Amino acid sequence: MGHQIDIEVVAEGVETQEQIAFLKQIECDIVQGYYYVKSMSIKMYDEYIKKKPNE
Repeated sequence: MGHQIDIEVVAEGVETQEQIAFLKQIECDIVQGYYYVKSMSIKMYDEYIKKKPNE
């Protein structure tokens, strides 16, 4: 429905590869959740970003 009114669609709480596959199939624009990274404090996030290779 979001795409029909030109809104970017975001799925939150994604935890499994199966969920990601389904969301890709229905053309979800953005996904976020524990599958990629668990919740963290600002300090932990800063450390995570510094260690992550540039993409």
